[in-house]
Amino acid sequence: MLYLLSVIATKILALSIGLVFFRHLALAYRLAMLQVLLGTVAEVIGWHIVKTYHEHNLWLFNWYWLAELWVMGTTGILLLKNRALKKAFTGLLFIPTVLWIYLVSVNGIHTHPSPALTAIGTALVVIFITVLFHASFGNETLSTQPVFWLALSVLIFFGGIVPYYSMFNYLYQTNPVLLKKLFIITQVLNHLRYPIVAVSLLLAGRQQLATVKLRSNV
Repeated sequence: MLYLLSVIATKILALSIGLVFFRHLALAYRLAMLQVLLGTVAEVIGWHIVKTYHEHNLWLFNWYWLAELWVMGTTGILLLKNRALKKAFTGLLFIPTVLWIYLVSVNGIHTHPSPALTAIGTALVVIFITVLFHASFGNETLSTQPVFWLALSVLIFFGGIVPYYSMFNYLYQTNPVLLKKLFIITQVLNHLRYPIVAVSLLLAGRQQLATVKLRSNV
């Protein structure tokens, strides 16, 4: 319960900052807010399912992972200017999607499709490494760019959980105790991710607001 409350607090922080600047935010950052909202709703409903009905909530998070792939994948694509990369990465999103559909069709929505989750994380890491690479050539200092912090939040989170999910099935069969202990990785990364998203939304909102004020004074 303490974990749930603390991670929701970090998400509410990010959402609150985003809402303050919402009308000034570009679509990419609004989509990032949508991901935070979806994550919050999934956490709360998932907890409610377990505590009230004493049932597994894996099916809910399986759907959430697919939604996150497309929401954050689209976010990364919108942050790129190169049309060829946009098309390539749009195609890339279909690879983990097809794998997810296949695994869920074969094994059911109540099983853990770890290969699909690994593919989802890898796809998002590739997209946001590219976003970060292109941002490094900008005129502004990298740490002052909201895109840097948004990319960093994705890379820290998915860069950390991809190794975990890539070993999930193996450890589930050979060492479930260790697998359970390693779950703390996702908990720590969840707590790190959303304050960084909050910084990104704060910078994006302030920059857009400054641009609007500058134009109104011209």
